Amino acid sequence: MKKLPTVLTEDEQARLLGQPNPRYPTGERNGTMLRLMLNTGLRLAEVTSFKWHDVDLTTGKLMVRQGRRARIAPCGWPRVTSTA
Repeated sequence: MKKLPTVLTEDEQARLLGQPNPRYPTGERNGTMLRLMLNTGLRLAEVTSFKWHDVDLTTGKLMVRQGRRARIAPCGWPRVTSTA
């Protein structure tokens, strides 16, 4: 039988999200990756393998590829709409 994953408390999530330094581009990148992982349940390998064409901002969905398998996952933020 598989062991259930450990879930972080809200306080633990807040402390984790407070670690990246937003003053630097790498801090913004790391914070975005952490939020994506916390909101969607994606693994690190799945998040780091994203390509631009895997993200659909109009539908708010991600194409998650792991090896030869692929699945669609909601990204947890509202859809982006055109202002033009």
